[in-house]
Amino acid sequence: MTNRVAYRSALNSAYHVANPTPAMLSAICPHLTEAEVSELFERDMRSDRSVFFAVPTTLVRNATLVYSLWGGSDDCRPTLSHAFSRPDFGDIEFAERAHRFAIENWGDELIADRAASVVECGLDDPQKLSQSGYPTCVLTLTFTTDCGWNSLERGSGEPESEVIDRHIVTITHYRSEASELRAGRAGYGRCNCARCGSGLGLTGCGGCKARFRDDQIRSGDNVPLPRKLVAYAVANGHTFDIDPEVAYARERERYGLQP
Repeated sequence: MTNRVAYRSALNSAYHVANPTPAMLSAICPHLTEAEVSELFERDMRSDRSVFFAVPTTLVRNATLVYSLWGGSDDCRPTLSHAFSRPDFGDIEFAERAHRFAIENWGDELIADRAASVVECGLDDPQKLSQSGYPTCVLTLTFTTDCGWNSLERGSGEPESEVIDRHIVTITHYRSEASELRAGRAGYGRCNCARCGSGLGLTGCGGCKARFRDDQIRSGDNVPLPRKLVAYAVANGHTFDIDPEVAYARERERYGLQP
């Protein structure tokens, strides 16, 4: 498989799969021969330890993406899943071949990630609640910034969503690519309303006024979703019930600025 989009789909379909088939493993290992794929599969069946192997990346040139096979012996259900990522080859099996395959087939679409921070932003629907009364996450966006997240110029008199927006480098909603961006780094998290783009408080949305129970996950703020993230979400099929521009106007008013 040498089509990046089709391959990325295969990677995310195999992010965590019980009872995988050799064909599933082959789909995420285009850099391996059929014999090598069979050997990996059989090795897992013979071992009581996880089998880790590198697969080609689809976003970050200087990252190693690792999947694993585990649970194939002792009557345990075998599982194929994403394991982790790292910024170098290390001693991961097939790492150099996975890197070479990505470069040769879609190298001009890869980025050399030198971002300072990685942030995960959940778009939570405060009107679509779980049985426990918590908002449901409908889309997760992972993005990087060109300076440290804690060093953004907050308190400068400029709306915070605009400060964040200016420093965003790369955005993705694919789990495999989010892993490539993290590449072993600790990340930051935030939540915004999936309906209006406003920041979510602990028990409600300041924009659409929907209420929910505090699930102890979000820290609670009123910073709207930055424009680059809104544009990415919309381009990938998300629909806001209320135009996020309403949240931006409200934020600018808090700073004493014209909408």
